[in-house]
Amino acid sequence: MAANENKKTNVLLTEPRFLLAIKARWFIISLLLLFALIAALSNSDYYALKDLVNFLTVPAVLLMLCAAFNGFLHYSWYSWPTFWSSNLKKISIIQIMIDIVVATALIHFTGGVGSWFWTLYVLIALELTYLLPNLQEILIIGFIGSTCYTLTLAAEYYGLIEVGRMPYMSTNLTHSLPYIAIIWSWVHLLNITIALVSLDFQRKRIAAAQAREIRDELTGAYNINYFNQALGNEIQRAKRYQRPVSLLLIDIDNFHKYRVDKSEAEANEIIIRLANTLASNVRRQRGDSAYDVDILCRFGTDRFCIVLPETTAEAESAGKDTKPAGAVILAKRLMGKVAENITSETGVTICIGIAGFPYHALETEQLIKAVDDATQKAKKLGKHRIMVATPLVNTSKAPVH
Repeated sequence: MAANENKKTNVLLTEPRFLLAIKARWFIISLLLLFALIAALSNSDYYALKDLVNFLTVPAVLLMLCAAFNGFLHYSWYSWPTFWSSNLKKISIIQIMIDIVVATALIHFTGGVGSWFWTLYVLIALELTYLLPNLQEILIIGFIGSTCYTLTLAAEYYGLIEVGRMPYMSTNLTHSLPYIAIIWSWVHLLNITIALVSLDFQRKRIAAAQAREIRDELTGAYNINYFNQALGNEIQRAKRYQRPVSLLLIDIDNFHKYRVDKSEAEANEIIIRLANTLASNVRRQRGDSAYDVDILCRFGTDRFCIVLPETTAEAESAGKDTKPAGAVILAKRLMGKVAENITSETGVTICIGIAGFPYHALETEQLIKAVDDATQKAKKLGKHRIMVATPLVNTSKAPVH
């Protein structure tokens, strides 16, 4: 299930960028065709018609192939959405490799080391990090692009291939080793810098988008979809290793009446303050929510759930002493913090239901029902209290204050 969700996330994050890359490629192809026209007019006094046609043949063919492939991508974007969904990475790699070949050929046919079109590599570096935000893939394809550029300059320097003349520029630069070294270093340094900066930006952008999929927009707590997945995973882990897991359900008392009497903004402020109070009192790895120990989720308009791995929901015997339930200890602390930070100012109170595996339930849905029943019982008994769920054995639990 998690793998399918990640695949769906990657598709949603990547597809809009493909369309932007396609449109950008149309714009660049148009500029290159305009340059070809200007180059032809500029060179008409220096080349015979036959030489001019020979000079423009290879770049023109490459541009036409690039345009044809881009047209196919543009058409398939709207006509074959399933084709895109199943071939995203393959398509991105193919189009980047085609862009590298076209850019290298254009550089060669427009002056080699003196060509203005080395800037196309900068655009390809942006495209690479934009479509494939994976460092290993970027390094591999970047190395291929670097090799193409290096071999082209070396072949031109040693006279293995004839350099196409760039308008208004001498071809003598092709045989100037210091100039070649400077341009080669500059192109690589600039591309590496842009790629790293762009990669960092893309990673942050993707992380933010993924966070929005599993986070509640108002409070920043995990949403109910993530809650269902996380609780299911914790129950399976608890079964496998014979460990406890507990669940707290925090429900705001008379919240509907408060929303009606006050305002939407004030009601939302209560929700946010409650979420912050809960979040600051659960176990978490400081500075990185990916390592949260306790999982705080918004469970509804006025409800929050906290998944507590490795936490008991019933008191345990420890020799002559009785060890209190960890979930009850946390619930009491949360009740006190809410009373201190929220109830004292607004009069808003909460009820907390407690249930745990394997004391009150053995399955995910059963555990959710048990904690919900405990919370509803607390409300019926007068609100502003904690209630532990009824154990699987037929005994009742009194509310814990």
